[in-house]
Amino acid sequence: DSSVSVMKVLDRLCDTYEKQHWKPENS
Repeated sequence: DSSVSVMKVLDRLCDTYEKQHWKPENS
């Protein structure tokens, strides 16, 4: 199912984005 593939890709992109732009706010 193509929609499942899209969801997986979006999830992967979101995870990558968070890791690249993560900054500690409370430490």
